[in-house]
Amino acid sequence: MSTDATTANSNFAILRECMSAPIILRAAPPDASSGGAGKKRTKHKPVSDPISVGNGDDAEELAEFIDYLSTELFSSLPPPLQTMSHSSPASLPTPNFPPTLLDTLESYSLVGSASSGTTLLQSILDEYVAAAQAPPPVWSHTRATECEICERDVPLTYHHLIPREVHKKVIKRGWHNEDMLGSVAWLCRPCHSMVHRIATNEELARSFHTVELLVEREDVKKWATWVGRQKWGVRRG
Repeated sequence: MSTDATTANSNFAILRECMSAPIILRAAPPDASSGGAGKKRTKHKPVSDPISVGNGDDAEELAEFIDYLSTELFSSLPPPLQTMSHSSPASLPTPNFPPTLLDTLESYSLVGSASSGTTLLQSILDEYVAAAQAPPPVWSHTRATECEICERDVPLTYHHLIPREVHKKVIKRGWHNEDMLGSVAWLCRPCHSMVHRIATNEELARSFHTVELLVEREDVKKWATWVGRQKWGVRRG
């Protein structure tokens, strides 16, 4: 496999992880009362609160749907965006989002209009570009091989266990010693997004400043069980 092909496969996995968190959070259960004429029914089983989901079939079908959306988006990107890395030039081509992908997002009630679909895809793309172009972090020697919450072998991001936005307050109030400020956990993007959804930066800094404290939470345990069922093998074709 060529270097470009290897990078593209790796970048596809990054894009799919960027896609997964917003789609999981936007998904909603089908309304049993809305099955009348003219209503489009979803063929997957979306969820309103991923942390409370316990059905493995839901997770598998949602994972396949996210995989489809990611493949459609990635395939539409110009080659320089597919094979980009931290050494790529700052100026990159602007993609055109496929109308079929925008139609799918709207049909599945994930967005209210084509314009809001464009906004969603642009935010996913911005996150992907930032992740694909990010240089190796200074904490690379501590890097885990699996997400420290869901234990999936997927692309990882680093989560500041003591968020940088509250470092000054942490030191001023004596919550932790200064040598703890650089502590990080290696998390997949869905788990990273989930952590910031369940607690404020101050709460994370004071009460959940280690992986062990995070995974003791009941909602985090339920989330890890649910998201851990999803299969994330690279399937480009």
